[in-house]
Amino acid sequence: MDLSKAAVVYTRISRDASGDGEGVDRQEHLCRELANRLQLDVVAVYSDNDIGASERTSKKKVRTGFNEMISAAHRKEFAHILAYSNSRLTRRMCELEDLIQLHEQTCVLIRTVVSGEDDLSTGDGRMVARIKASVDAAESDRISERQQAALLHNAQAGKPKLQHQRPFGWKKDGVTLEPEEAERMRDAVKKIKQGV
Repeated sequence: MDLSKAAVVYTRISRDASGDGEGVDRQEHLCRELANRLQLDVVAVYSDNDIGASERTSKKKVRTGFNEMISAAHRKEFAHILAYSNSRLTRRMCELEDLIQLHEQTCVLIRTVVSGEDDLSTGDGRMVARIKASVDAAESDRISERQQAALLHNAQAGKPKLQHQRPFGWKKDGVTLEPEEAERMRDAVKKIKQGV
């Protein structure tokens, strides 16, 4: 196979509430269409489902697919990275700098379905990529601010914070007690108060 035509697809979605992976599947499909248009051969797909790429979320969950892809790029296993958009690759300025360095070291090209292709070999291309990354990072910050404001509002109104996992002692609505579990919690509190 002509290595200059070898491409990998990277897909990522921050939240997959249903757990069915439809979001990353759609991205993969569109990236494969892009590969066909560019006459590239997809040799691998790396994916991080239900994992954010911002400063706030990347500390909580490791993007294994992204890290594996970067390692494979350093081994020069492909020449192109295809993603749905720049923000699917990263929302972190420092990771963009890592991608720029990756390009300098390996000449790997990054192409996207909707964000276009930034020429990372030129100053202007890197500038445009950095502007896009700063916009993506700012959007991540705004989302976080809106979520924090909503959580505070709900807390002040006495509404529970619903989570993916049901809190022990409560039913899924976060308001109704789960009788058996609630009794276990009461017993545990009594024991703690007694010095157990």
